[in-house]
Amino acid sequence: MPLYFFLSGLFFKPYEGYVGFLKRKVNKLLIPFLFFHIVSCFTVPLLNKTSFEWHTLWDFLFRQGDFVNGPLWFLICLFWLNQIFYAVYKVAFATRWPVTVIVIFSLSIGLAGFHMGGTVYDIKPMNIDTALTALPFFAAGYLCNRHTEILYPNRWDKYLPYVTVACAAYTIWMAKGSFRWFLNMYEANAWITYTSALSGVFCQCLRC
Repeated sequence: MPLYFFLSGLFFKPYEGYVGFLKRKVNKLLIPFLFFHIVSCFTVPLLNKTSFEWHTLWDFLFRQGDFVNGPLWFLICLFWLNQIFYAVYKVAFATRWPVTVIVIFSLSIGLAGFHMGGTVYDIKPMNIDTALTALPFFAAGYLCNRHTEILYPNRWDKYLPYVTVACAAYTIWMAKGSFRWFLNMYEANAWITYTSALSGVFCQCLRC
């Protein structure tokens, strides 16, 4: 999951302004989510030969874990993640140190979301909690696109095999326990969760 969040940030664009940005995200993320969610609510009970229940249509608005078609959670989570990062982006570029502000805000919001998991403060509706926790990965993708040559051949490519192996080894060594992004619950502490996930992300990106 961190890889998907990172790649989404890698291709983030503010477009011509928030209205245009919002329209694109509604069309690309929110409408597909609602379409497949509604279709699934009617077809899944039919295929499973169970009775249809109306509450399944709007359960995602109130609590987490009730998607009839489970993988759809990522679309609505990514929609909110884009909205959150857009706000951080606009605040950052209104200052003299946009990169520093993006890093500080993204890490602060991510850690807040991480520590909300499993508590009474967890913002479960529409997977907003996971969107908060995933913000550092999205921001890392954006910053890598803007301030590195990760998308293009460069003089550092000859070191990629070594870096890839090192990242893979660190991820395998550190990533112990369960990481349930859908539920925003993790069995490791924040340091292990973020560093092992990012090393895994870079391992996958550099290998490609």
